[in-house]
Amino acid sequence: MYAQIEKPKENKTKAVANSVAQKKNNGGQGLKFIDNRPEAITQRKLQKMDNNRPQVKQTVMLQAMPDTPLPQQQPIQMYKLGTGTTRTVNLKGAKGTHSFEECTYNSVEYKNGDPKVSGSTTSSPAAWATWLVNKKGGRNATQLHVVNARWGGLGGQNDKNIVPGTPAENSHHLHEAEKKFDDACFGGSGGSAAVQDAKYECTTSPSYGTAVDVSGGSQDFSDPTLSVTITTSTGSTVYPVTTGTDGLTMKEGD
Repeated sequence: MYAQIEKPKENKTKAVANSVAQKKNNGGQGLKFIDNRPEAITQRKLQKMDNNRPQVKQTVMLQAMPDTPLPQQQPIQMYKLGTGTTRTVNLKGAKGTHSFEECTYNSVEYKNGDPKVSGSTTSSPAAWATWLVNKKGGRNATQLHVVNARWGGLGGQNDKNIVPGTPAENSHHLHEAEKKFDDACFGGSGGSAAVQDAKYECTTSPSYGTAVDVSGGSQDFSDPTLSVTITTSTGSTVYPVTTGTDGLTMKEGD
């Protein structure tokens, strides 16, 4: 007789595993096995913690950003118009009083490459109208820009940049000092931007005091003394401005 011999259980286990693997390879809706061994679970936790670190997230975000060019830095501009130093002149007449403000110092400064800035013309009438006139012709004293309007100088009565003088002194200021700054700063009066760093300073010294009594009649005075200093990288140069020969007259106004 033949005795029936039972196969070991480990062979049955291998057969079941092979069967499952065969079904998976044949396109069956797959079975997904998760490795639940202690060391595998620990490894997955460590990987999750690593992925959540801020450095990793930032790296991922930077990699996802499109290549965007950085904005170009704008050149620093140094253009600066002074605020003006002024004084108030008080006039006393037989019938009334009058006062006006005049500039005794102002400045303007440009940096190489700064575009030329335009200022404003004088306003009418002048702050000293009918009280301070040109000795020659009797018209109101000329309103002189201490800093030229071509460079940003302002011309209003309250802009702290105007001083009274004669037309002759206004012309001397232009040709003896202002054109020097045009050349030094802008390469000429037609220049549209500064060709180097340059600063213009103008000091005025009126020939009359801050309190003038004209109740007894008119008084004659000379033009204010103007002195200009132009500073560039090579140093500073002083340009004294010739005063006009006609002078000014103070009288009781309307």
